[in-house]
Amino acid sequence: MDGYCLVTQVNKAKHVFNTMTQTRVSPNVRSYSIMINGFCKSKMVDGALNIFEEMRHKNLVPNTVTYNTLIDGLCKSGRISCALELLEMMHDSGQPADLITYNSLLDGVFKNRELDKALVLFIQ
Repeated sequence: MDGYCLVTQVNKAKHVFNTMTQTRVSPNVRSYSIMINGFCKSKMVDGALNIFEEMRHKNLVPNTVTYNTLIDGLCKSGRISCALELLEMMHDSGQPADLITYNSLLDGVFKNRELDKALVLFIQ
C-alpha cells in the first residue's frame, strides 16, 4: 500500500486495503495512516477524512503521525479551520501535538494569510 501511495496510485492502494478487509485481515493504525497519507498526497483530502472517520468508527485510536498527516493535508488544501478542529480533537484524545504538528499548521496559516490564527498557535 505504501508503495502505491508514494507514487500517487491511491486507487491501487485502496484496492489492497479493501482486499485486506475482505480476507479478514484487519487494518491497523499504520495501515490507515498510510491510506490517509496517500489520499493527502494525491490532494484527495475528503477521501483522507473519510478513511480517518472509518478508522475511528472501528475504535482504532489515531496516533500523532496519523493526526499530523491529516493536519498537513488539510493545511496544504487551505482548510485551516478544519485542521485547527483536528488539533483540538488531537488534544482531547490525549495525543501530543509536536513540532511537526505546529510546523504544518503555521505553514498553512501563513500561506493562507491568516495571521491572527498564527499568533494563537504561536502562543500555544
